[in-house]
Amino acid sequence: MEDGRTIIVALDGSHHSDYAFDWYLNNSKKDGDNVVIVTCFDKHHAHHGHGSGNVHEVTTKLQTDLDTHKSQAESFKEKLRLAGVKGDVVASAGKPGEVVVHVASERNASMIICGTRGHGAIRRTLMGSISNYIVHHSTIPVVVCRNKAHHNPANEHHNKHHS
Repeated sequence: MEDGRTIIVALDGSHHSDYAFDWYLNNSKKDGDNVVIVTCFDKHHAHHGHGSGNVHEVTTKLQTDLDTHKSQAESFKEKLRLAGVKGDVVASAGKPGEVVVHVASERNASMIICGTRGHGAIRRTLMGSISNYIVHHSTIPVVVCRNKAHHNPANEHHNKHHS
């Protein structure tokens, strides 16, 4: 008897990642799926740029970020429940792309679904891209969901005048 697929959905609370979850629900969801939402707190990125030297300030900022991350993980559990989807949330610290690929391997997932922020080539080259990392390091299929309405002003203009 087959237990169903394990699907990884990478979420970070942005509308881009919400679109990825909605894409799963509308295009890929099957009875018996187990959805693992992976959310990652990049502790190295979180305190980068706080070079004030004030340990208390940096510690307070990190704690605030951790509290926000925990709250976000709880909201993702609620998102699963409201959608009627069986699954759980893995909230981890580390580099998001690496964490997503690791959890997918660990859970023997069938597919990874993630959003993309649509950064331009220069910014992507300088900062890296989580979805790009996942695509190039995953051994399973990856669906990168791009919400065209958020990336193409011409579409928004067209939609406003043709609704």
